[in-house]
Amino acid sequence: MPIAVIYIVAGLLFVGAAHDQLQYLPYGFYTVLGIVATAAFIWAFLVSFNRDAPFLPWIYLSFAIILNPIIKVPLPHEIWVIVDVAAAVLLLITQNKIKQQSVTTII
Repeated sequence: MPIAVIYIVAGLLFVGAAHDQLQYLPYGFYTVLGIVATAAFIWAFLVSFNRDAPFLPWIYLSFAIILNPIIKVPLPHEIWVIVDVAAAVLLLITQNKIKQQSVTTII
C-alpha cells in the first residue's frame, strides 16, 4: 500500500472522530469514510497476510468489518470515536508492515 494512502485514510479517520468539533460534516462523509477505510483495511489485510504476519491481518479484517458501510454496526457515538481513532493509530503504527516495498533500479 502506498504510504500516501495510509496517511490519507488515517487523516480521514481522525476527521471522522472529530465530529463533535466539526459539526458541519455531511452524512455522506461517513459513507465515503466507510468505503475508503474498508478498502484500505482489506488491502492491509491482504498485504499483511501475504507477508505472513501472525495476527495482524485478523485485526485489519476486524476493522474492515466494523467500518464497512454496507452492513452497519450499531454503536454509540462515543464508541465510534474510539474505533476511528484506534483504526487511524493502527494504520500509522503498523505502516511499515503494509507499505509498498520501494523499487530500486540499477542504471
